[in-house]
Parts: sequence; structure tokens; C-alpha cells
Amino acid sequence: MQDLLKDYVTEDLVVMYQRTRADDVLSEIVNRNNGLIHLWVKDYRNIPNYDEEDLVEEAVISCWKAVCNFDPDKGIRFGSYLKSYVIQRFNRIYKCETRLKRYNGLEPESYEAMVELYDTGCVSDDKCHHDDYSLVEINEFLRMLEGTTK
Repeated sequence: MQDLLKDYVTEDLVVMYQRTRADDVLSEIVNRNNGLIHLWVKDYRNIPNYDEEDLVEEAVISCWKAVCNFDPDKGIRFGSYLKSYVIQRFNRIYKCETRLKRYNGLEPESYEAMVELYDTGCVSDDKCHHDDYSLVEINEFLRMLEGTTK
């Protein structure tokens, strides 16, 4: 059966799979797009906790979803349609894996909490006895929000 499938273009194979749900047809579609999948994976190798093999597996899942949702009547080639599914999945994975690094949950929940957290008594750089001068900027920002000036 695999030899017979080689005579079809990918878009025809997708329609055939949508009608029959035959595993060998899906396998042929994935094999034809394997080079593209590996090319896209190289751009996303920096995703934390995912190696290339994991990303290839994620791309194959996206390939299956793209095959199931592809509409050849819209005039788009399957390779372009597949790329949008794979890249979207990689971007979603990247955001999920890096979200914890960007937000550590330590920011104050309100203006009052921020005032309490950063209230050190420093009014300006020359009056501050702390080594952390970033608190001076924070206090100046808080005073600005309160509408007070120096």
C-alpha cells in the first residue's frame, strides 16, 4: 500500500486520510513532512525541559491535528497549513515553560503593599544609607504616584 501512496500529492493524501482514517496514509503524510518538521524543530531547540525528540513528537501531534482540520478547498498548501500548526504549538509550549521564569509571584498585589514592601525611609541618594540604590528610584516613583514632589 505504501508504494501506491507515493503517487499521490500530499493534499490528496490528507483528504484520503480524512475519509478513511488509515494509519498508513497518516504515516506517509508524516514521512513526507519529516524534513520540514526537523527544520522547524531546530528553531525551537532552546525550549527548557524539551529536547529535539520531544519537539519532534509534539510536531507529529500537530501534524495529525493539521491533517484532521485541513480543507483543500481553501486553496492553501498543506505544508503552509502544517507550519502554522507546528509553530503555534511550539510557541505555546515555550510560553508555558518560560512563564514561571518571568513571573515569580513576589510582586505586591496593591499600591499599599508596594509602599509597605519598599518603604525604607530613603528620600534621595544622598540621604540613603543603604547599598541598594534601586530603592531610591522606587521610593521616588511611589511619591510621584502619591502626587507629592520633592
